[in-house]
Amino acid sequence: MTISMRAMRTIAMAGAFVAASAAGAQAATTSLSIVINSPASTSVTCPLASSYTAPLAAGSTICTISVAPTGWSGALALSGTNASSFALSGSNLVVGSTALGAGTYSVTITATP
Repeated sequence: MTISMRAMRTIAMAGAFVAASAAGAQAATTSLSIVINSPASTSVTCPLASSYTAPLAAGSTICTISVAPTGWSGALALSGTNASSFALSGSNLVVGSTALGAGTYSVTITATP
């Protein structure tokens, strides 16, 4: 196969153009704004009945405890002035080992991861 001088110059010029185009390329940049959200807050609810009648027997369910967000796993704990009068049974707050008489009781439920 024979290549003429003119064809060789055309090939050489095309190669020089490609090299010049690559050498003249500009750098590209971009700026990003990345937001990383904190995990959802943990919340505890334990809806109470409207009233209870004394004496409230030991083991009686006071309320069913719900913890959010969905899929939460961790530990529940009781504290407060009358915490010793109550217990946790699964996801329920129940009357402890002694029946409760008439009165107002204070207990705090804490959910920790």
